[in-house]
Amino acid sequence: MNPAMANFFLRDETGLLNIAHRGGAAVRPENTLPAFQNALSLGAVALEGDLHATRDGVVVVSHDATVDRTTNGHGYIKDLTFLELRELDAGYRHTQDGGASYPYRGKGILVPTLEEVFRDPILAGTPMVLEIKQEEPNITDPVLDLIHAHDMVDRLVMGSFSRTALEGLRQRATARGMNLVTSLAEEEVFIFFMTLLEEMTRGDYVPPGKLLQVPVDHEVGDEKVEVVGPQLMAKARALGLKVHVWTVNEREEMLWLIHEMGVEGIITDDPGLLQEVINETRGA
Repeated sequence: MNPAMANFFLRDETGLLNIAHRGGAAVRPENTLPAFQNALSLGAVALEGDLHATRDGVVVVSHDATVDRTTNGHGYIKDLTFLELRELDAGYRHTQDGGASYPYRGKGILVPTLEEVFRDPILAGTPMVLEIKQEEPNITDPVLDLIHAHDMVDRLVMGSFSRTALEGLRQRATARGMNLVTSLAEEEVFIFFMTLLEEMTRGDYVPPGKLLQVPVDHEVGDEKVEVVGPQLMAKARALGLKVHVWTVNEREEMLWLIHEMGVEGIITDDPGLLQEVINETRGA
């Protein structure tokens, strides 16, 4: 078997992947152990999360650079010690009714470390899409240390919006002998999008990653530009790239991506809804 194909996300037999965005942010406090655990119970087969590190170098799972939006605290994660971060309530601001209630306040939900996610008895070994958010200070080596220690290299796709961060991650992984699979950074997606299919089939373009993880559309000024469509899918097929689409929370859009576009994965805040759609598609 090609070593790259050992990766869960590159296998053809996995079928359409239900990937829980931030652990299913619509139904549990995002990027927390309860969110990730709940997503699996709803049918997700993979989890998506985001990485930062505290002032004392502990890699944690959080989307934002600050704790303001999701906790009862304030400040940048990189400026807080791990102990200071652990004093915060990661369920404090989660609401499903527009702020009428906050059912997870005071429930002891914490910002988890990446190590806690990897070794959690329910989550251990679960395939994940992990995005490097923090660029300074650089957290590449601590992240790779954890991936290696928990034997997760074949269960991960690593990504970043930053081309610099993702290129650095690829280089460090290669130097360490790790066959790490990555998606394309935002600038790399743009280059892919603008490259003609004819150039790709001539071999004039080599994708820097193994997967495309893209939104359905992208705002450019006041206009929305279609990203996912027949042309993008044709180019992905020509290069053997699998396509995951984010962040999809509407039934009709899920059905369109499955039936019309034939994508390999959908990243959603509502993994329960997506599983219902998948079951309907399979005639379950």
